[in-house]
Amino acid sequence: MVIVATIPLIAGAWLRYVGLLCLVLFTGALTIFVIAPSATGFPALTLYGEFLLKDVVLAAATVSIIAMDAAKQAYSNKRS
Repeated sequence: MVIVATIPLIAGAWLRYVGLLCLVLFTGALTIFVIAPSATGFPALTLYGEFLLKDVVLAAATVSIIAMDAAKQAYSNKRS
């Protein structure tokens, strides 16, 4: 699913919608910390927990992409 969502991101199409889809995917992956904290070794993270924690960084990057797209659209609407 993530690979399918990556193709429009690379192409620069539907950035807001694909970004929101990615945020949903990352949030779903991070629910493991809430559901089964012993599996991730939280707060002293295991390798599995560190792998899941990368989704926090990817979610921050996704929010940045969504914000940049919104600013670009606002700027182009303002110029028109």
